[in-house]
Amino acid sequence: MGERREMVIGDLLNLQMLKDVIEVEFIGSLWVEGDSGPMTPYVCEASFGDGLHLLTISTINQRPNYHVVRVDSTWERDDTIYENIDDVIYAIEDECGRAGRDVEPYCSNCLDSCCTCRPDYETREDWPAIEADGGCSWGHIRWDWLLKAIGGNAAECLPRSWAEIYLSKINSEAA
Repeated sequence: MGERREMVIGDLLNLQMLKDVIEVEFIGSLWVEGDSGPMTPYVCEASFGDGLHLLTISTINQRPNYHVVRVDSTWERDDTIYENIDDVIYAIEDECGRAGRDVEPYCSNCLDSCCTCRPDYETREDWPAIEADGGCSWGHIRWDWLLKAIGGNAAECLPRSWAEIYLSKINSEAA
């Protein structure tokens, strides 16, 4: 962690803008209404390649909640993602931690893998820490959805030029 890397075009995507648009709480349900609850996706700082493709990662034990990672624009095919999925999972673990590290895989009291009798067993409580031991699935955030979600506020959310940042600093110091 803390390694320096060269800037890529995907770095121009304002991370805070992505977080504002994507990290919105929703009521998620895996199979039935009884297992539903509030969830909030997490946009990772980690980035791979040019960072222009938004990949969603849902682990078996935390779905339908998901992480979003900026990956290379060539990662649209499942075989390419499959070849790199371990690196993506490790990057999420490095950034967010690993949920459910010291817990049993099944609670015999609750008869479920999401225990309600011991709060420390509930991996949802550790979110955005990832629990990927059971595997994961992935998807993609489409650019047309993202641009529509940003809507009329896009100009306010886009990164400002260095000149604008510099001038605003000088003006605030002069005031």
